[in-house]
This record gives sequence, structure tokens and C-alpha cells, in this order.
Amino acid sequence: MKILFFIGNGAFVHSVGGAEKVACNMANDLVLRGHEIVIVSNDIESGVPVYPLDERIRLINLNGTGKKLYRISRFQRLLREITRPIQDTWLGWFLRHTEMRRRGRFFAPKMKSVLDCEKPDIVLCFFYEDLYLLPFFETGPTVPVIQMFHGPPSRTLRYSCPRLTRMLCQCSAVQVLLPSFVRELERFGIRNISVIPNWANEYEKEVEYRGTEKGQILYVGRISKEKRPHLLIQAFALIARKHPHWTLDLYGTGKGRYYDFVMSLIQSSGLDGQIIYHGITNRVEEAMRASDIFAFPSEFEGFCLALADAMSIGLPAVGFQGVLAVGELIQDQQNGLLAENGIQSFAEKLEILIENPELRAFLGRNARQFAASFNQKEIMDSWEKLMKKIAADD
Repeated sequence: MKILFFIGNGAFVHSVGGAEKVACNMANDLVLRGHEIVIVSNDIESGVPVYPLDERIRLINLNGTGKKLYRISRFQRLLREITRPIQDTWLGWFLRHTEMRRRGRFFAPKMKSVLDCEKPDIVLCFFYEDLYLLPFFETGPTVPVIQMFHGPPSRTLRYSCPRLTRMLCQCSAVQVLLPSFVRELERFGIRNISVIPNWANEYEKEVEYRGTEKGQILYVGRISKEKRPHLLIQAFALIARKHPHWTLDLYGTGKGRYYDFVMSLIQSSGLDGQIIYHGITNRVEEAMRASDIFAFPSEFEGFCLALADAMSIGLPAVGFQGVLAVGELIQDQQNGLLAENGIQSFAEKLEILIENPELRAFLGRNARQFAASFNQKEIMDSWEKLMKKIAADD
């Protein structure tokens, strides 16, 4: 099959996001299975992705000129700034979808030229916004489309947009990461749903389980508001002086006001040498093997690759109760611990693991066994089976 990956709304070139990692991993696996893969992006900059990509995979950039091809007017820019405080309201989402429709009308002819030239058997859309950039969704698709959701669909569809719902219903399949997300889509009349999770990296050896004298708590993820690393920093600060030889090590990148807030929180904590921000790294396995606990305070997730990888290597994890996806990966007191809302409970869970090396080993080994079910072969077998079925039915 000829499969076209479309990443029209996200940054693919030079981006270290989870969706971009998934795209490269899937493309590499499928090309090894004998499929022809074309990745179409819409990046301002030219270049190649950060993650390794098989040389047989072709890249097409709708832009790559170094400047924005689609520009909004001064009035639209002003309206965007004025409505920023209400972007999570019905009006905010209405304005956002209106802008995506305008952007879609600009890029759809470019995408039509690509589709006419490439003639793929299937188009795989990585972000729901990409649907607006496809040339045929005003009248219905002319090639099978699979739409991916990398997070909880409820966050996208909470203020229902009839046009987006109709486009999703026109897709040959809508993929979600976890069974609990199926109900979220069914509420909007979407039935063509397939559950295929991400896969966790497989590690030959588990981490070394050490004592209580010293250790390391690890955070890997974006420094962003929805990931809530500030809660982890505040929770660790409550117990850090009682455990002076334990450190909190944070890996990730961010920008804007929230990033500045987190940096100032670290600096004002008075815990120099115990709270360490490392920035971005490509040596995650090394960081995990140096750690004893994986902390994950996120507000919401689709299927966290960092958490799944930590479990796969045998790290016990701490997360919050009631967080979609996190609660489906971390099974409380079986392969990790779930805290109630608030920094006090999170601090208590961290301290339980700090003071109980036997519990860390028990939960970590269970986590490793649990994560083994998210292996690359089985998950990519599911993807290939779905694509072949859709191509045969077309």
C-alpha cells in the first residue's frame, strides 16, 4: 500500500513532540513491512525530523520557504488576542474553527496537487485540524482517511462543531488510544472508531532497585501548563529537607509565561542541588536508569509515551487520580501509586516510595510486566490490519 501521513497543523521538522515521534516510528515500521510511505508536512522551515527516519520514506513540505504562506489580517490577529482569555469557551472554539476553515481554503489546493500526484491508498491525518486542509471534505473524501486522536477527544469536541463532527463521520476510521475514549466519540454520533494505543520502548534490562539513602525522582515531559510540573516541584519541596540526598530531576522544554513561572519556582525553592532542571535530552534511557521513581503530575493525557517507557524499564510511577489515560496505565498499588488532588497527597505518595525500596521494586517489576502488552509488533499489526481492511473496502 501507499500510505500518506499528513501532519498539516503541527510542526514536524525540528519538533520533539510525542506525535512527531509516533509518526517517525510508525513510518519506519511500515516501510520495513513493504509499504510505501510519504510524509506531508506544512512546516515553515525546511529540513528533516529530529527522530530517525528510514531513507526510503519521502518527505513533502507544503511550505519550507522560511516564512508563513498563510497570514491573518490585523483585525483577525487583534480578535485572536482579545478572545485569548475565552479560548476554552464555546465562542473561543467557534472562532478557532472559523479560522481553521479559512486556513483550509488556502492550503487545500496545495494538498489537492499532492494527492493527485501521489495517489495514495490511504491518508493518515495526525491532528484533527488537518481535516480542514484536505481538499475534499466539503463534498466528501475521495480517498480513505484515518483520523488520529493523540489526546482525549472530549477536549476537542467539548464545544461541538457540526462541521468537524461531520468530517470525522466521513473518515473511514477514527483512531483513539484507549477504550475509555470510545464513549467520548460515540456521544457525538461517531461510530467508525478503532482503539490502537501507542507502543512503549522495550528495554532488555530493568532499572537497578536501590535503597533509601539517596535516590532520584524523574520528570520527563514538556514544561507546560497541562503537564503541571509546578505541582511536582511544590510536592517535592514539602519532603526534600527530610530526604537531603534525594533529588528531583526534570527533563523537557517549554516557553512562555508558564515556563518562566516554573523556572522561578525552582530558583525560589531554596533547594539548589536537589531540584535540577536539565532541559531537553536525547539520552532518556540513561536518565531513567539513574532514577528510582517516575513522577507524572499531568492534568490530562492521551497515552503518555514517557510514562509508558518509564514503566517498561521498571520504574514505579506516581500520578493523580481521575486523570484520563494516567489512571488506565498506573494501577494504584499494583504498578504505581495514584494521589488524590493536591500537592500534599502527591508528596505523601512520593515519600512512601522513597522510604520503601521493596515497594519500589514490587511496583516497578509489575509496571514492566504491564507495559510489555504495549509492544511494537502487536500494535503495528493492528495498524496494518486496519489499513488493509479499509483499502480492501474502498
